Amino acid sequence: MPKTPESTYEPAYDAQKIADHLIGRVHSHLSDCTILYLTTTDETIVKGRIAMAKTTLMTPLQRYLDSGKASDQDGARVAIVIDRAIWQRLTLTQRTALIDHELMHIVATDDSETDWKLR
Repeated sequence: MPKTPESTYEPAYDAQKIADHLIGRVHSHLSDCTILYLTTTDETIVKGRIAMAKTTLMTPLQRYLDSGKASDQDGARVAIVIDRAIWQRLTLTQRTALIDHELMHIVATDDSETDWKLR
C-alpha cells in the first residue's frame, strides 16, 4: 500500500496581513485576540464538505507550544487553518472574503473581553 504524504503546516503571512487590515477596520473587537494563521496540505471536512478554512480554539498545550515555551497564557488563542491548494487559487478579493468570514466566527465570551469562543 502506498504511503500517503504527511500533512504539512506553514505560516500564512499573507492571510495574517489581510486579517490585520480587517481587524483594524471591521473587526476591532478582535484587536486583543492573538490568532495563529496557517496553511495546510490537509483537506478539512466540515459537515461532509471540503472546507476552504477552519477556525478553532487553541488548547492549552497548543498555546504553550505556540508561545515559544514561555507559558500557555502567552500563545495564540485561536487558529485559522487554510487549505493551501485552495488559497493559492483565490484572488485577493476572495482571500479577503474568506478571512473576513473566518474572523466573524470569533467572539469574546460573555464574562471576559480577553477570552474567546466560536460561533
